[in-house]
Amino acid sequence: MLKQRVITAAILVVIMAVALAWSPAAFAVVATAVLGLALMEWLQLTGASRSTSVLLSAMVSVVLLYIGVIERGLIPRVAFPLSALATVIWLLIAAMLFHPKAMTFRLPRVAGMALALLLVVAGWFALMQLLLQGAAMLLSVLLIVWIADTAAYFAGRAYGRRKLAPHISP
Repeated sequence: MLKQRVITAAILVVIMAVALAWSPAAFAVVATAVLGLALMEWLQLTGASRSTSVLLSAMVSVVLLYIGVIERGLIPRVAFPLSALATVIWLLIAAMLFHPKAMTFRLPRVAGMALALLLVVAGWFALMQLLLQGAAMLLSVLLIVWIADTAAYFAGRAYGRRKLAPHISP
């Protein structure tokens, strides 16, 4: 599993770096493609059919591509409010995990799909806002996330007794 993670990460880093060096529009295209795939996978995890997840992801990706390439002025106006909303949602989800009945709680499929859509789109806007701040800022944040993710993987392998989400997590 580690070998697959390293290969995937290396390929994505090269593609992202080339796109970032090429132009902001090229980076927006690559970032939209990656987040579109992430949205498709997340929608399938909520129970959406493959065709539904592909269609929704494609529609969202087209809109985000339009914004990222043509209507970039919209990004600063939307990024902060959407990121704030996503932060509140993540905090509510984290708080729910400490509730005794949280493990038996299930969102309706449509609500899970809406959350996936909102949170992935918020992530895209945050990424594009970082791009507007400059390549150095964007790369700094991405490196911090990648290093933290890698460290968490190794810490989990070294110290973890059981997988937290065996059907999702490597």
